[in-house]
Amino acid sequence: MTDSPDDCADQALTVDPSHEPFPKNVFLVLIVLAVVLPPVGMLIGAFNMDQPKRRKQSQLLLGIGLAVIVTFILARS
Repeated sequence: MTDSPDDCADQALTVDPSHEPFPKNVFLVLIVLAVVLPPVGMLIGAFNMDQPKRRKQSQLLLGIGLAVIVTFILARS
């Protein structure tokens, strides 16, 4: 069967959630994850840098991960 033109128009208007910013509750979990496991937070940030709407959030995740690693290294020396 073929889709009606109305169905095609509805599909074109839906936004892919992977192109939207992280929801606030998910982003808070990612921040906690970046503090507890910095490499994981940095990887999530790095993989989402190409998404324009997630760029600021990704930069923050990368920065938190880097800051935690640097703080940990400085605390051990």
